[in-house]
Amino acid sequence: MWERHPACPLIIRQSTRGKEATSEMATAVFNTTDHNTIPRIDGDVDDRHGWGFALLLATTATLFVRPADLVPALDNWPIYQFLIVACMIVSARACLNQISNAKLIERPVTASLLVLLVAVAVSHLSHGFLWAARMSTYEVGKLIALYALITGLVNTPARLEFFVRWLTITITTMATLVLLDHFGILSIAALESIQDRGVVQDGTAEQVERIRGTGIFQDPNDLGLILVTGLVFCASFLTKPRTGLVRYGWLIPAAVLMSALALTHSRGALLSLICAISTGLCYFRGGKLSVLALPALSLMALAFSSRMSDVNAIHEGTGQDRIQIWSDSMGVWRQYPLFGLGEGLIVDEIGVVTHNSFLHCFAELGFFGGTAFVACFLAAGIGLWSWRRRRENRPADPMPINEPTDAIRHRTQTHGQQSPLTFGPGRSRQTGDLTCDRMDTVDDSVIEHARVCGFLFAALMGCIAAMLTISRQFVAPTYLILGLVAAAVNIPLDATPQGKPVDLRIGNRFLIVSLLAGAASLLVFYVTIRLLVRW
Repeated sequence: MWERHPACPLIIRQSTRGKEATSEMATAVFNTTDHNTIPRIDGDVDDRHGWGFALLLATTATLFVRPADLVPALDNWPIYQFLIVACMIVSARACLNQISNAKLIERPVTASLLVLLVAVAVSHLSHGFLWAARMSTYEVGKLIALYALITGLVNTPARLEFFVRWLTITITTMATLVLLDHFGILSIAALESIQDRGVVQDGTAEQVERIRGTGIFQDPNDLGLILVTGLVFCASFLTKPRTGLVRYGWLIPAAVLMSALALTHSRGALLSLICAISTGLCYFRGGKLSVLALPALSLMALAFSSRMSDVNAIHEGTGQDRIQIWSDSMGVWRQYPLFGLGEGLIVDEIGVVTHNSFLHCFAELGFFGGTAFVACFLAAGIGLWSWRRRRENRPADPMPINEPTDAIRHRTQTHGQQSPLTFGPGRSRQTGDLTCDRMDTVDDSVIEHARVCGFLFAALMGCIAAMLTISRQFVAPTYLILGLVAAAVNIPLDATPQGKPVDLRIGNRFLIVSLLAGAASLLVFYVTIRLLVRW
């Protein structure tokens, strides 16, 4: 019985052309490697048995479908806290690996979040509030822990797809419960609709009934934001290639999410949807089509309620109220420009939240913390966009399926350059060359991952658009989306250059771009306030 000799691969690599038949025979006997398997470059895999990932799924499910809202007897049970602590204990290695020096240099989103955490503490310490600094750091630290769990445990393309699918199902479940309560089929006290101001006509504001979600989605604007995220994810599964008629089943959750979105009567949610669609078109089809589609997307607002499409709200109503609050928050930033007023203290100063997550951070955390918050989304957007370039720059002249290795070498030398898929750790373990069938698998995996990143890019841009109208800088969904994006950017598909994680590093260039982005954000807010505010 033949046994595999450890020196066999070396012998095969050194065989001459005259011994090709002997080499092929030895390879057939000793080679047990699946050539269709993409070579991985991460030697140690965190959460090898999947317990941490299972707890992460349960933790995120409780964010969208809060058990205490469905069963009031569970109101005093800290289910979410128990699940996330258990997940952190099981996945301690995955979490700690995120803050190593080498990882932080290559992951600017994580580094920016840690700077944001420091800015939260400094915003209180600069005023001598030790107790407030400790409490605020603890609360924001829990959100960053959720981010670290997602980036540490969603570490393969299969897990990324499953996690996105799980989020879509849980969001749809919450939307289904809300609709059932709204139409009187179920009666859930936590899901009772609220009355709010609608369109202002002749100085009188109409009253509209707005639905709300469970748990942290009690605000209709928060519910609308996460519904848009769910719609983007449904679109990703509807357009997934080679899935047959099964993919059209995602039209059902898409219809549920769209129906719930219309009943939120949220202008911010409509803005988020338009922004997500336009940026998605820009990612997949280019900027020209995105610009040409804007008029058609604006007409889409006619399908929703008059409150959602009421442009006059900028001059009167809740839209103008928000702009006036922005002006007050800008005044607070002028008083404390460097380290801010202190996290969570803007309500004590002006009576309400800023209704703009980025300006809210500048007012409470100063330029230091506000720039760190902007840098998180800046790095996330750049990382996703870089996958678009990989999708467009994949090899235009792929190797034929049955092309011999010598022909590949000859063709490479003839072109005067080496193919990006024929060197490095991605070579075959037996011959040192990347087999053609494996190359096709690598190319397909890069294209598919770039496609997923495109929908994540649309969801991120929709989130940013909505956050310009609400203050959600320190809530779990914000860090869930950031964690999901950072995980997608950092996932190594394989050992080839195209499959490696995005080369986005902390350096002087990133620091300068972040500072310029922070200053530009303040300038845009200032100009917008001066042009639109009406006292």
